[in-house]
Amino acid sequence: MSLLFPLYLIGAALVAVPIWLHLRSKEPQRKIPFSTFAFLKPDAVTVQQRARIDDWVLLLLRCLAVLILCLLFGVPFLSRSDEESSATPSSGVGERVVFVVDHSASMRQEGFWQETKETLRKRVADLPNDAEAALMLASDTTDWRIPFSEGAQGVNDAEDWMAELAEAPGWRATDLGLALTTAAAELQVQQRDRPALRQRVIILSDFQESARYDQLASYPWPPEIVVEPNPIGLVEGARDEKPNVMAQLLPTLDTAESPGTHRIRLTLLGASEPLEVAIERYGAPEPLDQLTLDPGISVVSEIPASTALDPQGRDLLIRGDEVAFDNNLYAAAREALPLSVRLFPASVDDERVVGSPLYYFSKAFQRTKRFAPSLRAFDEPASYRGELDLSDVPGVSVLLELPNADFSRSVRDAVEKGEVVVSFLPKSTDASALGALLGEFEIAMTEAQIDGEHRMGEIRFAHPFWRPFAEAQMTQFSQLRFRQHRSLSLPDDHSAEVIGRFENGDPAFILDRHGEGALLIVASAFGEGENQLALSTKFVPLLYSALDQAAWASGSDGNQFLSQTDLNAPGLIQVRRAVGAQTVGVNLDPQESAIAFADPRPLLNRHGVNVAQGGDEMSAGKTSAIRPVTGGPIQEGAVDLWPWVALTLIIILCTESLWRSFLGSHLTSR
Repeated sequence: MSLLFPLYLIGAALVAVPIWLHLRSKEPQRKIPFSTFAFLKPDAVTVQQRARIDDWVLLLLRCLAVLILCLLFGVPFLSRSDEESSATPSSGVGERVVFVVDHSASMRQEGFWQETKETLRKRVADLPNDAEAALMLASDTTDWRIPFSEGAQGVNDAEDWMAELAEAPGWRATDLGLALTTAAAELQVQQRDRPALRQRVIILSDFQESARYDQLASYPWPPEIVVEPNPIGLVEGARDEKPNVMAQLLPTLDTAESPGTHRIRLTLLGASEPLEVAIERYGAPEPLDQLTLDPGISVVSEIPASTALDPQGRDLLIRGDEVAFDNNLYAAAREALPLSVRLFPASVDDERVVGSPLYYFSKAFQRTKRFAPSLRAFDEPASYRGELDLSDVPGVSVLLELPNADFSRSVRDAVEKGEVVVSFLPKSTDASALGALLGEFEIAMTEAQIDGEHRMGEIRFAHPFWRPFAEAQMTQFSQLRFRQHRSLSLPDDHSAEVIGRFENGDPAFILDRHGEGALLIVASAFGEGENQLALSTKFVPLLYSALDQAAWASGSDGNQFLSQTDLNAPGLIQVRRAVGAQTVGVNLDPQESAIAFADPRPLLNRHGVNVAQGGDEMSAGKTSAIRPVTGGPIQEGAVDLWPWVALTLIIILCTESLWRSFLGSHLTSR
């Protein structure tokens, strides 16, 4: 049996109270009046107090009531370990242990990794010979370095384990909840195949305050698995005395007042006094900015953006604090991606002619923060067909006509390589050319019978293509009018999506993703003679939405957190897009800079984790900085004895009352 609050047993000393009361009790004096005594002079009565107990049963009941009341406040329960201590599994192992080693960026602090290796060496060597052990490296992902199948053989040979820690900690964030749930799940799998008397998870970590435990909230922790936190780098007060600057790169400003400016948010942690810091660029003779940070206060610094890459892959450096692992920043300047726009058929001379296709598309594809477009017009199908080898980068092809099936096949090959094609369908379009464009399908195409004008009747705004139009001011497609359009019938086995229809149900917009590119078909010709699309405010968003469907760069700032990528280290990297390479700055998650120690035991208790109590498990010599756990919830699976103790107390009190009533009536009868 175990007690959740054993200190309440001190109250057992109160058992002396009923004993003292019994020793001081007096036998009741009964007075019987006689008339003959009325004229006698009263004499002084000498009372002798007897130090003896008259009723041992009543005293025993009251002492038991006091003792059981103290036991009740101690919250007794029968843990699973108590139940298993007297039993030995018929087949299996004596102990199974998972060593979880924190491999996140915060473990790169000076001396932490060396201490981790020495601690692991000692803990592995202390395991009994019949133990099974496994080793997991954990950050925001998990990596089983030594599974149970290997750790079961020669776990006392710690040198083999040290080889797995030769690699320095990585750069990713800390997610201890993921590590714990993964370790517990593996222990349960092993328990089904080969039962063990004792199961433990030993965590070697710095237990920084920003470590995540979210996974534990939805995970029913197995009560038979005990977690032993083993803190690293916990010299009393040392970590709190190290000021550290949390640096976060904010989105780049690109305004007339601040052209191409990087913004960096700096926050001083773990300090009680202001700190002077500087922002430097590698290779620059002078700091870019110098400022004073107050504890816990965030300051935003603006520095000029740079497009030059440092030879060592570094860009910015924060100087002034005492923790260096998180001082590098990688800031990529915003780059406008090159965009080749091809328009067929059109004349270059028509660019300044109001109402011509080239005029509208030159206005639509202006240089922006996202793209640097170059517009090219082609008069004849033959000349345009020669350009479809895509010897340069993929771009956007706007087809005002489909001359023949061969031309359509070359266009579809370009789509597979990353081209974005927007094809309009004039009256002269051949159904075979449209079928070849969609992938050698037979398409039934007729001229729609329109009396007056048609409008859009059905648009799937939940589709990603229409996301830019989801705002209230963009959804009024009823104002977009079509005087003529083609009526299409697609085969049932085609993969193209009809993402918009006319009022009569005919397909209006057809989207077909093919390879790395995308094909958007508008079932009407381009121009004021058939529709008002070019004059609509929805024209430009429609074109750029087609670009997004081909997984082109969506206008990001060029900077990301490491947790948003599958990379293993921060830095300035070249990312291959459909339109070419783009420089992206990948930075450490700023929360990893919150390195102050946070005792994990109270938090783990709140999530129902069976945490080993006592200081021995908390790394010898370092427990003075850890607050003792004074209580917590009873672990899942333990037998709560509180109701039975309470019932026993009630029975004793009722018995005591009945006995006292019986004793009182007995004395009265005498």
